[in-house]
Amino acid sequence: MKLTAQARKVITAEQRTRRMAFDTDVAKIWQSNMEACQELAVKHNKPLRRCQDAVFLGSKMANGSHKVVSKWKAFVAAMVKEVNAGM
Repeated sequence: MKLTAQARKVITAEQRTRRMAFDTDVAKIWQSNMEACQELAVKHNKPLRRCQDAVFLGSKMANGSHKVVSKWKAFVAAMVKEVNAGM
């Protein structure tokens, strides 16, 4: 079922309005989070970047990261160690 040109214009305008409202709300939340990070940095005398990482990456920082070493990287590391020992 084809829509008329007028109906498409109306739908597009509604979608644009909803998207702009969503983007505005996201920007407000982002700004309040940034202000909170700045207050946290000043309060605890820490760099802003560290506070941002703690807030936005908190769960990853708290859990630590478990890295699996691939067999290839382990082989290359062993070969480098062997070559460096021979020098």
